[in-house]
Amino acid sequence: MDEIDSSLQKHGVSDVQMGYVGLDRLRQTAQSNMILQFLPNLSILVPFLEVTTNQEYLVNRIRQLARGGCMSDFKWNGGGRFNDKEWNNTLPSDSQIMMHLFITYMDTQLLPVPNHPEIKPFSGHYYIKLNEEVPSGVKFAIQHCRENPPHFRVHAGGEVYEIAQGYNNLFHTILFFLHRVNEIEYGMLGGINLGRSGVNILWVIDN
Repeated sequence: MDEIDSSLQKHGVSDVQMGYVGLDRLRQTAQSNMILQFLPNLSILVPFLEVTTNQEYLVNRIRQLARGGCMSDFKWNGGGRFNDKEWNNTLPSDSQIMMHLFITYMDTQLLPVPNHPEIKPFSGHYYIKLNEEVPSGVKFAIQHCRENPPHFRVHAGGEVYEIAQGYNNLFHTILFFLHRVNEIEYGMLGGINLGRSGVNILWVIDN
């Protein structure tokens, strides 16, 4: 994010900095001809920031979580201080932020379904949003079940798997989802190999 902010300044767009402008302004900037030519990564980054309209909090929190190792400041059912005030549930929890970053990353790795190119390849097919009806016949999906405290579960192979609540729910949900895809579909999801010959994300569950 810092590199993109620096590049925006170099190209004379110093009034647009992540965390200081709204999503709409950021999207408009990302789609301008000059930015598409000289800074195409901005349009790739924007979807990662769509988890909340409070861009100042989000960008600051992502930077905080990125410091040090192993996201030591991660609070599964809360977040960081904002404007010298404690986190409250009008802001996304760290679990919500990290899940959004994961599904958005996966959107960039899978191919769109030919018959439905307008639907995001991962979050539109393998992620069930909060209060969204579970599609009939769903084979693989991560489901967001509860907002406060955050809770996720996994649908795989016609079964629904409840993942233990609490601090590790987010991480165990992602790992178990990948495990079941690897076990049932030999690592293939949406026609893409999640293993070494493709996305190379399955190494996190290798023995």
